[in-house]
Amino acid sequence: MILSREDICWVVHIDGTRVPFDGGLLSRSIYAATGRSGEEYTFLAESIAVAIEQYAREHQPERAVTTVEIAEMVEALLAMLGMDDLAEAYADRGQPAEIALDEMARVPGTGFELAFYRQLDAALAVRRRGVLRLRGLRDCVLRLRGTRRWSAGCRRLAEEIVQYVYARAARMPGATSVSVME
Repeated sequence: MILSREDICWVVHIDGTRVPFDGGLLSRSIYAATGRSGEEYTFLAESIAVAIEQYAREHQPERAVTTVEIAEMVEALLAMLGMDDLAEAYADRGQPAEIALDEMARVPGTGFELAFYRQLDAALAVRRRGVLRLRGLRDCVLRLRGTRRWSAGCRRLAEEIVQYVYARAARMPGATSVSVME
């Protein structure tokens, strides 16, 4: 069956791009992140994916849901079902989160620092514990400043961005370490 455009649910990524909701991809992600095997876990992952898609279709404006909202809903549903260990495993996902600052600064319309910080805040909201890597700080700062040469103003902005991330990481539940790569 081919859905008409009006029936498609959308996933909105941090950079603003929209892709059609793929329940199969989400259920495989949940199943893999929990590290459990068996038919009951496959069924659980598929049921959560269907529930999130149904929620997006019936309760979200423009039938769109952000990646941050999806992660929060998966964790909340697992916790609500009494599977706190699976919710924690899904939150951790076993690998460091990486935020590409340089790519965030390239997104059209993000030339202003305030919009950049909103995007950064949304990206940080996804990760609650574990390791967080920031990459592309230098290119990001140069783009936000609108210059090709590093200056004292660039250094100050870079320090502000790093301090902002450290402050947000300190408020995240659980242990979060931050590494910055130029």
